[in-house]
Amino acid sequence: MSDLSHGLEEQAGLISWYVGVWHDLGYENPPAPGCKPVPPLGERSSAAIEGACKAIEVIGEMCGQLGRLREQLTDELRQDGEARRQAPAQPCGKCRTAAVARPGEARPDGQPGMNARFCARCLDICHEALEFDHVCVICASPEERAALGLGGPGEDGAL
Repeated sequence: MSDLSHGLEEQAGLISWYVGVWHDLGYENPPAPGCKPVPPLGERSSAAIEGACKAIEVIGEMCGQLGRLREQLTDELRQDGEARRQAPAQPCGKCRTAAVARPGEARPDGQPGMNARFCARCLDICHEALEFDHVCVICASPEERAALGLGGPGEDGAL
């Protein structure tokens, strides 16, 4: 599938340039006395009129591309939703109970992250731990896991 967003920035830049040409490369509010103002309508050069026509042409192309991109993204989101509904739930990485959010989805507390590999019960136990030095497989960073010898997801490494 092609990336329909490719080239949109270039098209926006062209539109900006051609609108500037339509303004005869003048300033709406000249910043200094020697700067050229935008000529009034009816007094613009043929180059300005050509610039406006080219801007309209690029805007039309861009609108078509944006419409196709919108259709593509809508279709991909629908397909992604179907794939997610069909994918089996992954077990909790700590207690191995079923029906845990798939990796990459939001955690039960609403935050994104690797903790989507753990069930709400295990997250609650971790978050409610009162020990000042509590570290477990859920809350440990990868560096802490390695330093403390904690197992990765799926291995019980609670301290």
